[in-house]
Amino acid sequence: MSISSTVHALEDVKIIDRVQTEHLLQHGAVFIDNRPEYKFSLGHIKGAINLPFFIANDPSNKMTKENLSLAIGNNELVVFYCTGMERAYHALKQARQWGITAEMYWYKNGFEEWKMFYPPHLD
Repeated sequence: MSISSTVHALEDVKIIDRVQTEHLLQHGAVFIDNRPEYKFSLGHIKGAINLPFFIANDPSNKMTKENLSLAIGNNELVVFYCTGMERAYHALKQARQWGITAEMYWYKNGFEEWKMFYPPHLD
């Protein structure tokens, strides 16, 4: 399922808004939260998997090729998000470099926007 999206001005990255994000959430996309664990613990999009990503090759990254592949499984839709900065953008680019072939989207406005419309989910 491909949805209409904006392409990031600098790269071929599909940007989605809150409504498109909600649609993908309802249709079973895997959500990857690239924020640090402490921010994730304070609230996240329901069902999201926390795989912090800082910069490529940072030893504190929890998002490794193996962890991301396990999180995605056979799913063909993946949404990356963070607080609305570019951490998730860089994580998506890294996933492409690793050869991840799922349809990938960047919820650019991230959790800061999401929590204004939906209550944060706590595990």
